Amino acid sequence: MAKVLWKHVSYQAIASYLVEEKGYDSDLLKPFDPDFCTRGLVLDVELGNLLKLAEDGTIVKATHGTRFLSDDEIAEYYGDKKHWPLFEDLINAVDNIGERFRIFENFFDIPGSLLCARLVDLADREAPIVVNQSRKYSFFKDVIDAYNDAYHHTQYDKHQGRYFPPFKTETEKFLQKCSQDVKDWLKRLRKDGRKTFIMTSSFVDFASYTMEFVLGSDWKEYFDYFLFLAKKPSFFSGNRNFFRIDGISECEHLQEIKDGQFVTQGNHKTFIESLSKAVGKEKPKVIYFGDSLRSDIFPSKRHAAWDTVMILEEMDAEIGTLFPDITFSNWDSEEPEGKNLKLMGPSNLEKEYLTSKKWGSLFTDDHQATAAGDSKRLKCMNTLWGYMIRKYADVAVPCLEAITDSPLELELPVFNHETPRQWGFYPQTPRALQCNTDKDDD
Repeated sequence: MAKVLWKHVSYQAIASYLVEEKGYDSDLLKPFDPDFCTRGLVLDVELGNLLKLAEDGTIVKATHGTRFLSDDEIAEYYGDKKHWPLFEDLINAVDNIGERFRIFENFFDIPGSLLCARLVDLADREAPIVVNQSRKYSFFKDVIDAYNDAYHHTQYDKHQGRYFPPFKTETEKFLQKCSQDVKDWLKRLRKDGRKTFIMTSSFVDFASYTMEFVLGSDWKEYFDYFLFLAKKPSFFSGNRNFFRIDGISECEHLQEIKDGQFVTQGNHKTFIESLSKAVGKEKPKVIYFGDSLRSDIFPSKRHAAWDTVMILEEMDAEIGTLFPDITFSNWDSEEPEGKNLKLMGPSNLEKEYLTSKKWGSLFTDDHQATAAGDSKRLKCMNTLWGYMIRKYADVAVPCLEAITDSPLELELPVFNHETPRQWGFYPQTPRALQCNTDKDDD
């Protein structure tokens, strides 16, 4: 698990850039509010509203800037059905399209939801608006510039920007070292004849430094293939060439990649062709682990048809935050044979940064079910991002340690991508969903 300083420094990096370089009000530098930030919020750029969506596009919660809207106010913006008109564009691409909306879905960009909300507050303070007036807020180009200042891969080697310098000097506050269980599991996979690969959108310098800190100086021994600057999600839908890396320079493009090579960019078809030659199978089976729905799970399932395992820290983090009367020790366990549960769970501070009392559970929304008058729906996975998990992940685990001491042949429960209540959470269902014992498929 990334340590909680990650989000705090991310927010301060992009906020301070806007204040110091773009002249925005210093109110943006107010303390970071982790309870306002949660995975999966969508910014309606034109109206300045942050949205939590149900799986059918209904807006279940919303803010204008940082102020939460009432149901009546949501209806004033979007009509009595409270349906977001850009919903179909979002679920078909699960990506940011032009300047109409932005998805906040990973640890790097989630702090931007609070920043954008505060930018809306500042704009409205200077020129108050009327509901439904399309202001077309103009700050988002500056936000993109701030993200680039913080995260563009060239900043790492230059020791520039507002994110990489503190990351380099205080790495132990950003990253958590990998457990021996995970290291042993990776070794078991390779010893069993399975190919392993690391694929990241980070460039080789930042990624190598991170991997050495997390896994140790021998980190290269855990993998067969090394794919950097993969530019996910387009790695799965595009056709860019692979390039050989020499140090931190991209060299000639490659028609095929081989074991042990460091490569950049590329596409999944060339990777599979190379992997097929290496293992002697026409269609090698790939199980892909990732922590981003937008960059990892959705595109690898949609475009490559890979089996997908989502690392979903919110599974554990909601315990004790949204449900303070529940602890790990009183969960009922239904462990498959051969599995010895050894999870410790996140710290209280990590829970605070991974969950939101203001926005509610990532998986379900009681407000929507109550409004529908159907108590049986209370524990359906009815949020947009709950739907995305069910639709594109095969299995969801809170961390790799959940499976590392299991037999490699262990059969895990999987999501039925068309059935809302057949879930692939392992080792246990998130608490927000546990109270419903109804086994119906609707």
